[in-house]
Amino acid sequence: MSFLLKILSLVYAFSIIIFPSLVTAHVVKSDKSIGAVLHIDPDDDPIAGEKSTFFFDIKDKSGRFQESNCKCKLIVKQSDIVIYEELFNRSGGGTFSFPERGVYSVSAVGEPISGNTFTPFELSYNIRVERGVGKNTEKVNISNRIPFVLTGVIASLFLFIFIRYKIVHSIK
Repeated sequence: MSFLLKILSLVYAFSIIIFPSLVTAHVVKSDKSIGAVLHIDPDDDPIAGEKSTFFFDIKDKSGRFQESNCKCKLIVKQSDIVIYEELFNRSGGGTFSFPERGVYSVSAVGEPISGNTFTPFELSYNIRVERGVGKNTEKVNISNRIPFVLTGVIASLFLFIFIRYKIVHSIK
């Protein structure tokens, strides 16, 4: 059984090395001592024409940032033109419906309401809206599935070879 685990581990490692574009992660943006990760609901993959909820997970290296003392705004731009702006709600974000598919800039801009408690910041993220409202809101991109299919085929082939090896050697 350890032989099979070694082969499957190699197949998995091989697929990660060959297909790194499938690995996704949230991006941390920072401006001086303030940094944040942007989360978008639904599934960090907004749909044009449907409401998206934004949440900025804001961190401050100096430890002085408090949302209650921040005039924080959510700003959405399309082609460098502001198309939406609102103050954050208490959960650290807001909501917006992207009007159409395309690339947008979503920013969190903040400054202290009183005093000099933290450094003002502006954090911008480029967001690609690929899905739209209609009959087919499911993201269908075959090229994203090919690496998984190939990995499955290769793993199945190695499993077949392993089982055949065990059968042949158990008969002798």
